[in-house]
Amino acid sequence: MARTEVLMRLWRKAIVSILLALCLPACSSQGEAEPKDAQGYLDRGNSYLQKGNWDRAIADFDRAIELNPNRGRSRPLHNLG
Repeated sequence: MARTEVLMRLWRKAIVSILLALCLPACSSQGEAEPKDAQGYLDRGNSYLQKGNWDRAIADFDRAIELNPNRGRSRPLHNLG
């Protein structure tokens, strides 16, 4: 792998980490305690997943499945086992 490609990957990971660190607290402090629909839980679960917060990610994915059990994308971690 070329040095430039490695540096770009590291740069992208750093940017994602910074954005998540800035966005998650702001999102949770906007007065909405919980997402309103399955997509909201999926989005928040993906954010937790990116941060390595597995327990919260799984809880949000479980809730997304409860709200919309027919949606295949609601099962990102459940298909691993």
